[in-house]
Amino acid sequence: MQVTLGISTLIFYVPVPVAAAHQVGAVALLSASLFISHSLRHSLRQTN
Repeated sequence: MQVTLGISTLIFYVPVPVAAAHQVGAVALLSASLFISHSLRHSLRQTN
């Protein structure tokens, strides 16, 4: 979904709410990736 929104904002004239949804999705994806990465590193340190 993120890729589709990103491509559509570049190719077509996209209303502001759709472009904003793309940005919100990007921030959510980045936040989730950072959270998971941090959680995995923290849990690996506890097991050693």
